[in-house]
Amino acid sequence: MANAAAAAAGGAIAVAIGVVILTAVFTAGLWARKYAFIVIFEGLLALTLIFASLALIFASTLLQAVVTGGLVLLCAPVFWLLVRVMARLQVPPQ
Repeated sequence: MANAAAAAAGGAIAVAIGVVILTAVFTAGLWARKYAFIVIFEGLLALTLIFASLALIFASTLLQAVVTGGLVLLCAPVFWLLVRVMARLQVPPQ
């Protein structure tokens, strides 16, 4: 919905459609537990954690500190749980 609203406001319909298709493909890969998609998502989570931690260090207002701290608190458990999923995907079937 946000992509559709942005496309309607800015007129970049092709970009919005591309983002929707890319997101759908990525979601299908995660749902199917494809290892490559999970590794890419882990990388994105790691980058988010690094940049949010750096932003937390340099936060100048309480709102910035709360938002970046919340981002770290939300991303860290997801990162850790996906490490377990990746380990299970590497175990050969019995």
